[in-house]
Amino acid sequence: MGDLAIATMIKLGENEDEISGFKIFDKFEKKMRFRLFEEVDW
Repeated sequence: MGDLAIATMIKLGENEDEISGFKIFDKFEKKMRFRLFEEVDW
């Protein structure tokens, strides 16, 4: 599942633990996801 899809699902209130196929993010991926939130202006 792509980062944008995961970020969108989280913003829509989906629980990270319930997202099918959700993987454990390393520190770099967490930072990139945070930047994605900023870029999309959420």
